[in-house]
Amino acid sequence: MDIKLVAFDMDGTLLNSRHELSPETIRALYKLKEKGIICVICTGRSIAGLKHYSELLDLNMPIVTLNGTIILDKDKNVIFARTLTLEDAKRIWSLADNLNANLALWSNNKLYCNKINKFTLNYSERSYLPITLIDDFEAFVQDNGISKMIFFDQEDKIIDFKSKVS
Repeated sequence: MDIKLVAFDMDGTLLNSRHELSPETIRALYKLKEKGIICVICTGRSIAGLKHYSELLDLNMPIVTLNGTIILDKDKNVIFARTLTLEDAKRIWSLADNLNANLALWSNNKLYCNKINKFTLNYSERSYLPITLIDDFEAFVQDNGISKMIFFDQEDKIIDFKSKVS
């Protein structure tokens, strides 16, 4: 059986322990493409967060971003997009508010949060994007689709949160 497509995660797969693309990895991806094998990047990152890895973007590969909520073809055209329902987004925001947890969210390829502190600023830095505080979530969610929401906080708080929602 011939291999037609190979999908790669970013962290721990394409990127080394220093979050860099090695020259060997780039060469291997080019070799796969030369053999006619379609290479796909699959990541929780946004397309804006991938711009730091321009070598990957130059390979003209399809990209599955934000854990599958947005899929781009090899020319970076959106071919699939899914957002959270209004009810789910409100419920997640409310949970974060009730538990005093830090929440980061993606909307229109931009990064937002419910509070600015060391946790959300760290997430912003790791995402290579500025982060914007949402003052009025009700108004925001009415006007914007939300692709991804994540809790970004101390590990014990996340574990406590998980136990309350499981």
